[in-house]
This record gives sequence, structure tokens and C-alpha cells, in this order.
Amino acid sequence: MIESKHLLTLFDQVLGFHYIASSTPLSLQILNQPTTKKMSAIRVTNNTAENIYVSVTASGGDFNKGGSEDWVTLKANGEGANWGSRTQWQVIRFTRSQTPGTLVETILGVPGSNVNIY
Repeated sequence: MIESKHLLTLFDQVLGFHYIASSTPLSLQILNQPTTKKMSAIRVTNNTAENIYVSVTASGGDFNKGGSEDWVTLKANGEGANWGSRTQWQVIRFTRSQTPGTLVETILGVPGSNVNIY
């Protein structure tokens, strides 16, 4: 498991901004990030050998701005989709099966970026 300080250092390197420690839980900080100047899509690409099922939240400042949280099927081996109308970090939820009780995995989505699922 990655320690939170190492995860934040990784965010700093990948996203290009510095994290300032706070007593606010990280999950709330992610959903309360400053908005970007314009809306941008979050892209998810399925690089697995199986279909996956994906949903991207539209929380915080993106709530009720036209972005859908519907589940979408992404076909295996490179199919991708864009979730537009996003100005803030969002949670990408995906699952590898439609069987009840299957694990739903989560990953961070940042507007203007592509998230590859392996």
C-alpha cells in the first residue's frame, strides 16, 4: 500500500501542483478542487483483454452541469470514451464484470487527462 505522503508526492509530480497538508480528508479535498478555466473531458481507455464497465462522477462544482454518471461499456483492447462537462477532479468507477457482488474499482480522474485501465 502506498503511504499518503508518497501518494501526494506522486500527485505533485504527475499533476504539476504542490499539495498543502490539511485536516480535511483527502476525499473531500479531491472533490473541492478549484475549477479550471473551461470544461474539459476526462478520458478513460480500456487496455484490458476484456470489456469493462465505467462511470465517472459529476460531483462538487460539476454537479448538475450536464455531465452523466451513467455506466458505459468499454470494449477490450483500446476502446475509450470521454466524459465531458468536468472542471474538477472526479472519481472514475469501473468493474470488470456485471456479476452482482463484483468489485467496483476506483481511480482519480482529472479533466484534460486520459486514464488507462490495465
